[in-house]
Amino acid sequence: MFGRFLKLSQIAFFVGMIFSFHSEAATGGTPLDDDQQSEASSMALVSSQGQPAQAHLPVELIGEIAQFLDPQDCKNLRLTCLALAHHINLPNIKITPQKFNAEGFPPTHLITAKTKVILHDWRQFPAQQHEAILGQLTALPHLHKLDLSRNDLGAVGARHLVPTLSQLTHLRILNLGYNRIGAEDAQHLASIFPQLPHLRILDLAGNDLGPEGAQHLASIFPQLPHLRILDLAGNDLGPEGARHLASTLPQLTHLQFLYLGSNDLGAEGARHLASTLSQLTHLHSLNLCFNDIGAEGARHLASALPQLTQLQFLYLRSNNLGVEGTQHLATTLPQLTHLHSLNLSSNNLGSDGIQHLVPALPQLTHLRSLDLGHNDLDFETIQHLFPIFPQGTHVVF
Repeated sequence: MFGRFLKLSQIAFFVGMIFSFHSEAATGGTPLDDDQQSEASSMALVSSQGQPAQAHLPVELIGEIAQFLDPQDCKNLRLTCLALAHHINLPNIKITPQKFNAEGFPPTHLITAKTKVILHDWRQFPAQQHEAILGQLTALPHLHKLDLSRNDLGAVGARHLVPTLSQLTHLRILNLGYNRIGAEDAQHLASIFPQLPHLRILDLAGNDLGPEGAQHLASIFPQLPHLRILDLAGNDLGPEGARHLASTLPQLTHLQFLYLGSNDLGAEGARHLASTLSQLTHLHSLNLCFNDIGAEGARHLASALPQLTQLQFLYLRSNNLGVEGTQHLATTLPQLTHLHSLNLSSNNLGSDGIQHLVPALPQLTHLRSLDLGHNDLDFETIQHLFPIFPQGTHVVF
């Protein structure tokens, strides 16, 4: 009798761990009904030490633990445990060389549409494992989220990904940032996007795409009707790359976030973008930091901003706007009635440039964050600015 009680208490402890793990990790599976949840919760109250079980159970052991349950002693408990095992969903799965060597590829039944698969340290995997991992990914056609960023894939690695990515037809989020893909393999990657019609977030930042890579990407924008977020920061696109992007950006009719920082766009690049930005009427966030667009570029940009009536975040740090550039922007800022955050830091504004902003700032009634740092403002100018900010605005000088 005592042995049976001990066995049941141990089982309850295991179920408590499973239930705890389920509560933390499950984000999208079919929930247990009320009776099953109540039973599992009650059994979890009894552990071998008489306290609620708080430990977390590695997913791989769930099946092993389920085998210890005796159907005759605890049939309902067994059903509850098995139900939990089948309905656990992991929000994130990170695959590293160490984990892959120790555990292999995660069980595919634990990877649902809501699971984000993160592949880390690709170059540290032995070459023979690359094919195995890519083969496992192709067995996940329902996958929505894939993060392959910062793997130093290079051109060769990116080329090997093409057959696999083209089969993940339900992808909604694809992060390939900071992989040194280059212009040549941007063409290979561009060929897969027609097979990814549901893509909503595409991150290709830091990949040395250059103007040629921008041209390849621009050619597929019309085939990404649901894209919401596009990150092409740090790709040396230059004015010519901006021209290629501008030719098809209006096709991204649902685009809400556009990141083009650190691309050496200059005034000419700003001119190309301004010709098309006005058509992105759903845009919420625009980041053009570190592009040296200057006063002339600010003039072009100012001509497009009034049409961006939904814009909430505008980042123009380090663009050498100067006094004249600030004057151009100040004429159009009051029309951005939903603006929440504005970054004009490191732009050589000086106290004279700030004076052009003074009439515009009180009209930005939704502004909550303003960065004017590193602009050589004198103390007197800063003192005069404080009374004009909307209440609750966080300001950096």
